[in-house]
Amino acid sequence: FDVSRPPQIMNSGHLWYPKGSHMGWHTNGLAPGWRIFINYAEEPGKSFFRYRDPATGEIITAWDKQWNLRVLRITRRNPLWHCVYADTNRFSLGWMVISEQAQAGLAGFAKRIQKKVSRAVAHLTPAPSS
Repeated sequence: FDVSRPPQIMNSGHLWYPKGSHMGWHTNGLAPGWRIFINYAEEPGKSFFRYRDPATGEIITAWDKQWNLRVLRITRRNPLWHCVYADTNRFSLGWMVISEQAQAGLAGFAKRIQKKVSRAVAHLTPAPSS
């Protein structure tokens, strides 16, 4: 990271996966940046983080020990498809590290969404009577 311009760090999820639960395949591609996850599995070897290696296409399953730390890079051009499964109680704390460049892109995206929502609301609001 460029330390002359410190990144913004945001909460990206505090999750509890009860036994038999999962989070399906996804990329988080609309919010690029780095992700940091710390998770705790009540019973080691009974939950995992699975991902598709963007370079090779290989599906990799990383079985959880009791405590786990994972750092992932999320990009739009080369998405990191990933999912989670838990056959035990699994607790996950996540943070998103956003660079200045990504912040500018997210701000533009937010402005476009805000304009679309404003237009949609304007169509739903009755015109004032004269």
